[in-house]
Amino acid sequence: MDKNAMWNKMIGIIKQDVTPATGCTEPIALAYAAATAARELGEAVRFVDARVSANLMKNGMGVTVPGTGTPGLYIAAAVGALGGDAGAGLQVLKALTPDVVALGKQYVADGKVTVSVREDTPHVLYAEAVVYGENHRVRVVITDDHTNIVFVEKDGQVLLDQRTEAGSGEDPKIAFLHTLTLADIVDFAEHVPLADIAFLQEAERLNDQLSQEGLTGKYGLKIGYTLQQMVDKDLLSDDLSHRIQIRTVAASDARMGGAAFPAMTNSGSGNQASPRQNP
Repeated sequence: MDKNAMWNKMIGIIKQDVTPATGCTEPIALAYAAATAARELGEAVRFVDARVSANLMKNGMGVTVPGTGTPGLYIAAAVGALGGDAGAGLQVLKALTPDVVALGKQYVADGKVTVSVREDTPHVLYAEAVVYGENHRVRVVITDDHTNIVFVEKDGQVLLDQRTEAGSGEDPKIAFLHTLTLADIVDFAEHVPLADIAFLQEAERLNDQLSQEGLTGKYGLKIGYTLQQMVDKDLLSDDLSHRIQIRTVAASDARMGGAAFPAMTNSGSGNQASPRQNP
């Protein structure tokens, strides 16, 4: 493979793996599955039944879903099905309205949303949403990657089936990365035209905005806000190391605490935030 083709492939992988997400990606994956199922349903959603892997349940049960003020997978499934944007990927909940949030909370309170662990799945990341209307039923399954829809079924008719056994065969992306040498990677990092990776600058803007929101002290454990208060009171030194820690943890406070601002995720994780540091 010539250098241009190699670099284009590397840039494509970076674009695939570095993408905005509003909220913690585990509940967002379930919301995305529910929103996709609701779109295929074609009528009002009356009930949502979700099943997830144990790991997704663990990661999603305690984080606040953006725009709702409520933690957990129940509300994620509810608002995803009732008002999520199935075309927005990891930003499926970016445009929730107060009416949708209120209705979602009512569905949860009325027992119209169920969430359970699927014990028999070999996939570490597994999110399944089954939505029911008056006349139809749609099932959507996501595995391995937060937006990787592998199965869609409506009223017993399979619309999409790309399911594979966990660990069966190497991902083409991973296979390509395994062909790269350290010299290839260093050469790319040092010489790729900045214009070709200019999209990465969006990470600075998004994560800086998220970090600033976290410093308001409205979210999560308020660690970033508390540390900044200690700096302001001269209880903690105002140096670069502490600024980096404060700005980064503030972004995580906001993200995991339900702020309706996206983070630029890296390989599915949004807590690898890199907000801009002003010396």
